[in-house]
Amino acid sequence: MSELSRRRWWETLTPVQLLAICFVAAILAGTFLLWLPFSTTEPISLIDALFTATSSVCVTGLIVVETGTRFTAFGQGVILCLIQLGGLGIMATSTVVLLTLGQRASLRNLIMLREEYTVSGIGSTKKLLLTVGAFTLIAEAIGALILINRFGVDSSGAHHPVWCGIFHSVSAFCNAGFSLFPDSFARYRGDLTVNLALPLLIVVGGLGFPARIDLFRKIRARVRGDRLALSLHAKIVFGATGALLAAGMLTFLALEAPGLEDASFFERVGASWFQSATTRTAGFSTVDFGEASEPTLLVTLVLMIIGGSPGSTAGGIKTTTFVVILAVVAARLRRRQRVEIGKRTIPAAVITKALVVAVLGVALIVFATLLLLLTDGAAVEQSTGRGSFISLLFEVVSAFGTVGLSVLSTAATGSLTWAGKLVIICVMYLGRLGPLVLAQMVLSADKPVKYKYPEEHLLVG
Repeated sequence: MSELSRRRWWETLTPVQLLAICFVAAILAGTFLLWLPFSTTEPISLIDALFTATSSVCVTGLIVVETGTRFTAFGQGVILCLIQLGGLGIMATSTVVLLTLGQRASLRNLIMLREEYTVSGIGSTKKLLLTVGAFTLIAEAIGALILINRFGVDSSGAHHPVWCGIFHSVSAFCNAGFSLFPDSFARYRGDLTVNLALPLLIVVGGLGFPARIDLFRKIRARVRGDRLALSLHAKIVFGATGALLAAGMLTFLALEAPGLEDASFFERVGASWFQSATTRTAGFSTVDFGEASEPTLLVTLVLMIIGGSPGSTAGGIKTTTFVVILAVVAARLRRRQRVEIGKRTIPAAVITKALVVAVLGVALIVFATLLLLLTDGAAVEQSTGRGSFISLLFEVVSAFGTVGLSVLSTAATGSLTWAGKLVIICVMYLGRLGPLVLAQMVLSADKPVKYKYPEEHLLVG
């Protein structure tokens, strides 16, 4: 293929296709680096390196080998870089570097960034990028300082407090869920600092840059004495996030999280708050979900499917999608033709996009769970003692929502067949890029048609 042909092929790709290719390239590069002998304390298989790289770039947190013991300092550094790359956004990271060095970003890159962060106007994209980069570094630095101070008290820790603080701060803000501790944060279940710092990093990272920037503009206007209302998007994001956090905390507290039967009330409240914040996308845990009851797992599944907010490091169908679907149901029950939220009418295109994202997301979960039941169902049921359906469904939803929670032990997850691991890898990848791909599909479908078929009513419900 000549250079001209390659250039033409590259120019025919849509921004979403380019983003998908960039994520694949990052995953393959990470796989190669993690497969190197000096990245691990013991050799790992190629499929395990691919699984870890995909989980890192897609900020999922599912693991097949222990991060803190099986990977060397170099390997852990590779994982951290992949988390930051995938969390901040591959195109955002590269463009921020170019702008910092005083170089110009291409128009194509800026269009791709609009797809990632849903901003209007090319001119506003550069300013957005600098804001994104600065806010990310400041938030992660503050989180790291707090965690370094806390981990420095534990003289028996296997990892240096500075590295431990930086790693977990980045992992929390990017909603990745990778931990250097084999029990995640179960050892800090009653620790006030950890129960406040990590969930706050997770929540702030999962709000999304558009909502955070909107809030910053309102605060700045208030300081200047001006009045500026929050956008409907920001109101939905903050309202839905607060409601889901409160509902999740109260539900986990009522259902008695696993292993907390003899814990104090303070520990139960702390664990319930921690899991409510981390369940929707981050993947850290202070309890063992392998011992959780089925009602607890059901609530966790719902929260993982909803996920975080658009333009963030989180996965799932997103909070705004969930709210729009609820608004559609409420409008139909009240026999109203228009769907309204906060004295604003929601366009039909937004409603269509929300329904497509939700339906295709559920379809992906069902299809992937079916494949896993065929490839690993019998083995998982024998190794866990729990029904294979709920175990594998939980694993798939966790991968789709880029959460990282698992009812399987690391050994059990690592013992999945290569086919089962490939299924989870694909779900993690589609869970990270799915909303972008689905949005592109909806936009490409809005082409003018020169004909219209006659309407006919159907009986539904």
